Amino acid sequence: MNKIPFVTAAAAAALAVSLAASSASAELVVVTYTGVVLTNSYDVTGVFGFPDNTDIGGQTYTATYVFNTALGDVFSSPSTNFAKGGTLYSAVSPALSATLTINGVTVSIGVPNYNAQIYGQNEGTTSAEQAVAQNMEGVAGMGVYTYNYVDNEVHSNTGNLPASITTPFTYTVNPMTDYATQDFQFETYNYGTDTFEAYADGQLSAETLTVTVVPEPSTWTLMLIGFGGLSLAARRRSRPATPQKLYDGGATTRIGFPSRKASAFSMLRG
Repeated sequence: MNKIPFVTAAAAAALAVSLAASSASAELVVVTYTGVVLTNSYDVTGVFGFPDNTDIGGQTYTATYVFNTALGDVFSSPSTNFAKGGTLYSAVSPALSATLTINGVTVSIGVPNYNAQIYGQNEGTTSAEQAVAQNMEGVAGMGVYTYNYVDNEVHSNTGNLPASITTPFTYTVNPMTDYATQDFQFETYNYGTDTFEAYADGQLSAETLTVTVVPEPSTWTLMLIGFGGLSLAARRRSRPATPQKLYDGGATTRIGFPSRKASAFSMLRG
């Protein structure tokens, strides 16, 4: 009798996990790049905790993006998939957040409102992945202007990268076959005082790329229900059944049962 609830709970859990996978793969993904900052990259105002004007080349970094791949201008085909948006495209931004960590300091770009893209392509002999998130606040030349972005890409002369933007995977960049250099910038310029309130920029060389899916709240509920059923069934299986008394010739016998760039700085320098 105890086997029936266990099988039912297992089926419920399997269904919940299946729904979680299908729901999550359709929308929320986390894209993480790790690698090294290239030389001639500068933390001009101590954005990442360095003394002013420090060349931060050689430092390791982690760039983390969260995308809702159902938002913005969405395109899907067997070889190319993307979601892009922001004011640059007059579409809802698919990027929910983006951060860059260097020297143990994590800095957010702010709201990715200007340009955001997640892109995957596989043409058989070549493949590519890209994640971009840009934030723009204010107007260049007036008041306080902010322009922050992080851009990571991997272009490979192999077909090892998936075209899908919702398939979980981890990829290690091969310097012999891949190009994986892009850049970042954090800028807040006060035109009233003619000073940088924050500035850091440079190039990022990627070494690893990881894409994971994030279940939605409703999916988490389904998963918890399924796993809760498994837990309850396991407790029922481990609990001995109440012994039964059988009368046999006057003797009593007990039987039991088993038991998921348009920057002010560049204009000034130019």
